[in-house]
Amino acid sequence: MTRHPRHKLRVVVFQLDDEGRQRISASYGFTHLSAAVAFQANVLARSSVVRADLMLLLNSSSKPAAVAPMLVPTP
Repeated sequence: MTRHPRHKLRVVVFQLDDEGRQRISASYGFTHLSAAVAFQANVLARSSVVRADLMLLLNSSSKPAAVAPMLVPTP
């Protein structure tokens, strides 16, 4: 997560590690979708980047208006 109160979007950048597996190499916070998408397109143009995920961050501390009861299976 980002500590900036207005950062609601995050771009997570993946590169290959020494064993050829995708690993997170960096993440960046944004307040505007257009800036996040432009950055994502720019970073994907780099040959070393294999993936760049754009995520919307939600505030999990607020409760939704209506929550469906959670069903717990009985043994």
